[in-house]
Amino acid sequence: MTIVTGTNTIIKESILAKEVTRLLDKELVVAPRANTTYEGYVKWQGDTVSIQTFPNISWASGTTAWNDISLSTFTITKDQLVVDQLATFGVAITNLEEIQSNLSLREQVAQRMMYQQKDTLDQFIISKALAAAVAWGYVSGDYSTALTKDTVYPALEAIRVALSTRNAFDQAAIFVKPAIASLIRQSSLFDGYREGLDVRKNAFVGRMSGFEIYETNNVGKYILAMDRNSVHFAAQWTGFKTTDAELGFRSNILWEMAYWAKVCTENAKRMHVYYHSN
Repeated sequence: MTIVTGTNTIIKESILAKEVTRLLDKELVVAPRANTTYEGYVKWQGDTVSIQTFPNISWASGTTAWNDISLSTFTITKDQLVVDQLATFGVAITNLEEIQSNLSLREQVAQRMMYQQKDTLDQFIISKALAAAVAWGYVSGDYSTALTKDTVYPALEAIRVALSTRNAFDQAAIFVKPAIASLIRQSSLFDGYREGLDVRKNAFVGRMSGFEIYETNNVGKYILAMDRNSVHFAAQWTGFKTTDAELGFRSNILWEMAYWAKVCTENAKRMHVYYHSN
């Protein structure tokens, strides 16, 4: 007798030979560094928030006491933050598949969905930061030069100087690919896990040049530096539900999220990209 099941057979007991494949998940790495100040404004109503940006004030010098003081133009600019990203996911699991599996399919699928959500948000925030830094010319290094354990520290120092020159070093962090994280750990100037292993943060490598260093597979041949005010981000809506099919023995797992991220004009200077060939 042949039993025909649904399409989600990859995690059936017969295929995995009673072994559950362990997937190497990664948690949110970049998103926690984003600025969520305005998330509450769009959480329950509307899809747009206006952020006011105040100009720098310059003092005049060389005037004579008691003379009239020249007036300066004071212009407040606005950035519009619009919730314009929607991501959805759905999967059907038949009751027979759940019976034949040696693990809870609903639980495992939910974990896969959550992993993908985290990965999607991190990639989206990185894309916004990268585009802004490149557009404003806050870049250095080049694709033709490979970093080594001896040159990675000077590279981070160059990034630190660039940000500090722009007065943009507020709890700054850098995000590097695993190969660069390895070079940093090999450097003789690496601070290591100064806080202790018991409080190690997810993907946290250590400190160097005043940066918190995080490892992620979501950056390419570049080092991305940004402080906590670089990218504004908010998840407006996250919905999750499981429904039973009306005319069949299966369950539908559904997930939807609406979100946005933007680099305001004044905040582009808070980021820097350093290219390399590794």
